[in-house]
Amino acid sequence: MVPGKITNFKELSEFQTVKEFNESNKHFLKVHGEKFTKGELIAFNQLTRYNVKVIGVCNARISTLVSACHEKGGISRSTVERMLRKARKFGVISIHHTIRNKGGYAHNIFVFHHFDRLLPQQLTGRQNPQTPCSSVKESDIPVSETKNLETKNIKKLKTKTIRKQPAFSPT
Repeated sequence: MVPGKITNFKELSEFQTVKEFNESNKHFLKVHGEKFTKGELIAFNQLTRYNVKVIGVCNARISTLVSACHEKGGISRSTVERMLRKARKFGVISIHHTIRNKGGYAHNIFVFHHFDRLLPQQLTGRQNPQTPCSSVKESDIPVSETKNLETKNIKKLKTKTIRKQPAFSPT
């Protein structure tokens, strides 16, 4: 993506009104709000304030967000980055990097999504795992071997004693 004015990124917006955008964010915070720290919530609320010109799309730099949050108690750049990672993990934000014409990265574009949208499916385990083949069956182990191990462990547990420290008496 090429950096530019925020109006160039209108096609990335998923929201029609500011009310719809705010309701989606309230629902997101109701579900996942406790997973954010106080500073991360401040950064998230500040980021949502930069999404009004094109609803749900923001092109503010991270340093701009940090300086805007300075008035509300001050947070660090790493707190903003951590908030962005968490919000991206929960699927409410996607981040698009822009590249300058001469090379190198420019500002990021943060796109908010409807919270109730489907998340991309992640890999899961097999549905019907096969039972592993064992070279030694349980019936091949003699019963006497297992009993010896059990009794040895019990004897070790019984022999441990707790020594109490003598009480300190001043003389």
